[in-house]
Amino acid sequence: MGDLDAYDRQQAIPKFDRPAIIRGFHYLDEFMSRSVGGIDYCLRAPAWNVQRFWNGVLIELVPGLFDSTNPEHLRIQEMAMKYFGLL
Repeated sequence: MGDLDAYDRQQAIPKFDRPAIIRGFHYLDEFMSRSVGGIDYCLRAPAWNVQRFWNGVLIELVPGLFDSTNPEHLRIQEMAMKYFGLL
């Protein structure tokens, strides 16, 4: 998937009303969760660990630290971002 350029991706979304990228360790509050399908939809995301946390959803793409040079980590990130309609 290459460099996602998170800054430019986020700048392209008016008023930051939805996420531009799913990071290795990512929290979507209730508002952001709604913007990509709602809490229940987010809880089914294809990632290593997805759980309800506070007023939103906590997503861990892989166990341990996310390595942006690891093809398997990038594949999982791409799957999650496609799931949320971000790619």
